[in-house]
Amino acid sequence: MNKNGIIKVAEGTENVSLKEFDYGETRRFYFPKSLKSISMVGKNIKAEYFDIDGENECFSSMDGVLYSKDRKTLVAVPNFYPCEEFTVPGFVENINKYAFAGSQLKKVTLSEGVRKIESNAFVGAEISEIVLPDSLEVICGDAFNSCYNLAKSNRSFRLPKGIKEIGACAFPFETGRIYVPKNVDKIEVYSEVGESYFVTREKQENIYGIETVWEESAEAEMKIIKVSDKRQITIPKEFFEKLGIGD
Repeated sequence: MNKNGIIKVAEGTENVSLKEFDYGETRRFYFPKSLKSISMVGKNIKAEYFDIDGENECFSSMDGVLYSKDRKTLVAVPNFYPCEEFTVPGFVENINKYAFAGSQLKKVTLSEGVRKIESNAFVGAEISEIVLPDSLEVICGDAFNSCYNLAKSNRSFRLPKGIKEIGACAFPFETGRIYVPKNVDKIEVYSEVGESYFVTREKQENIYGIETVWEESAEAEMKIIKVSDKRQITIPKEFFEKLGIGD
């Protein structure tokens, strides 16, 4: 590490695990041309900026954020990135595992074009707001695991209409309700003994105690009728339109 607080990984290094740099202080990282893989998991990492040799064949960087060489995958945003909000660029299609792990960002916006969020992409992140695009098709297991602020701020999630697959434990357990678009036929869950199985549209049930509403319309907008303090039912907007009842 030099006097400016920049950790410069030595040329010739092919594999890096950031947990090797758990200094407990905010740092800037510079990765070499030789780098081929990087592990973002580290208990006390405080990274604010990632940069990489322009001749690296696997990765690229822009504005302190690490991407794949073709920039279709967002590899990692430093967990102490020096702002409160971040917008994923429109050229990104995939959010990598642990890309936002432990992030101190408050709001993340995924631009149209993002199709997949890998497992643990936001694990332990402090975000309280997430904007998901209609282009999103896959949310892998544990994607938003331990995102407690997100669960507190959003007691219900209405997933984009383009969603096709949802992995096990994709959302914080503290979430109150999830609205599942018509495109989704099944959601992966884990049994009490850790075995994977699927909850299907035909055999609906709540997942992990989270109220799961399977929408009958591909359109996101629904109307909620409160039946009692303990129960709610969801009726498609089209039902009201047929009756000539508006807002």
